[in-house]
Amino acid sequence: MLALPQELVDLIMGCMDSDTLSTCTLLSRAFHNVASPHLFRSLVIDDASPTHDFDAFLYDLRANVIRGPAKLVKTLTLQGADWDSFDLSVVDVHAIFAILAELPSVHTLKLVDILVKRNHDRKKAPIPPRSLKSLELYRLVFDLSRRAEGEISEDDFASLAVNNNQHVLCSFIQMLDMLASVETLAMYDTETIHIHRRSHKWESEPDFAVSTARFLGRLVNSGVRIKHLVSQQGTMSHDVYLELLKTSGSLDDLQTMRISDTYQTMYSFLHDSLARDLTHLHLVVGRDQRYNVPAGTKQIDLDLAQYNRLITLRISTILCGRDYSKEEKKRELSDSLSRFAAVLETASHQAPDTVTAIEIDVIDCRKNPPPNDTSILLYTGVDWESADVALARRQNLQRISFAFLFYPGTYWNAFDRSEFSEMEMDAREVKHKAQIDLVKAKLPRVRRRNILTVAYDREAM
Repeated sequence: MLALPQELVDLIMGCMDSDTLSTCTLLSRAFHNVASPHLFRSLVIDDASPTHDFDAFLYDLRANVIRGPAKLVKTLTLQGADWDSFDLSVVDVHAIFAILAELPSVHTLKLVDILVKRNHDRKKAPIPPRSLKSLELYRLVFDLSRRAEGEISEDDFASLAVNNNQHVLCSFIQMLDMLASVETLAMYDTETIHIHRRSHKWESEPDFAVSTARFLGRLVNSGVRIKHLVSQQGTMSHDVYLELLKTSGSLDDLQTMRISDTYQTMYSFLHDSLARDLTHLHLVVGRDQRYNVPAGTKQIDLDLAQYNRLITLRISTILCGRDYSKEEKKRELSDSLSRFAAVLETASHQAPDTVTAIEIDVIDCRKNPPPNDTSILLYTGVDWESADVALARRQNLQRISFAFLFYPGTYWNAFDRSEFSEMEMDAREVKHKAQIDLVKAKLPRVRRRNILTVAYDREAM
């Protein structure tokens, strides 16, 4: 086996589970050398473990206990205690980057269920800024170390921030300052809180407003630039983080973005010249006023025409159908239909002329969708004729695709989480051929150009 080409060895090793690899490494030292890069490629440290928490892991790293395997780790996951438990995992920014400093090969960092607090100890040795290919934040909480109390002018606030910044800047900004570059940043359900420095008690921080974030973003010292951004959140709390990234210049080189935050976030985030280099954009349009596009929305005005380098535009619209009363289900379905109409109008009329591919996903989260339901396509608010004409006139458009994705009974805001990926197999049992045929019939001009694709899942295209 050791004489085989490296590509074939990698393929064989990739098909073996970690237990089998661990057993095989005991057979010979040669096999151990070949298998080790695969065995230690990904490492998960669970803070809830009594023997493998974050502090113990950092101690072992510094004591050279696991120095050899540590050099092989490419993906590191720091898994905090479950949010439902009372033993919440709290770690300061310095500790996270101290761990990274001992793992030179790590290019992907995943932080899950952790309260990230700001480090106040200036005596600790400085850590050089770290570059990452991917930084993924799942259900994280960042602290704002001090609330700006009373009325304070921007000049006074700036002086306080510069001269005594450990009391002002949140841990998210400190994290940005410790990054050299990040190719992809993904944020899922990120919140902001206030930690009392003496008592270490914490409380939600609803007053950490976008205006404050906009100002604090100017104080970020890092030159970090993010090329790909994923932001998914069902509340308004992501607004402050997106504003911090935008104001700090971290998104100046942004190329691709997937955003499924509130419509207010989308509007403020996309309405100005955020990224002239943006080439791929994925919008996820959800339900009701609190979470996303307001109910009864007839039009989504995001001013996409200004993105004159955009190549791919993908918009996902969600059909909700959780267990409400009959009237509530009817009203929610009506709102879903109006959102689909707004999505189609946005894709066909607002996309810049540079777009070569438009993708529209209809994500059906209803528990028991009818077998051949075409209500969303026959909804009177959908102007198929106008969309057909606008799409057919686009000279640069090479592909327009519709996909019908089914996640029965799934909470809409979780549809694209990794833990739900296996649900597609069950979903494919529902094949709405009637919907596919109807879309083709509604877009005759586009179909004649031979650029229309319709399927019940993306992989079938």
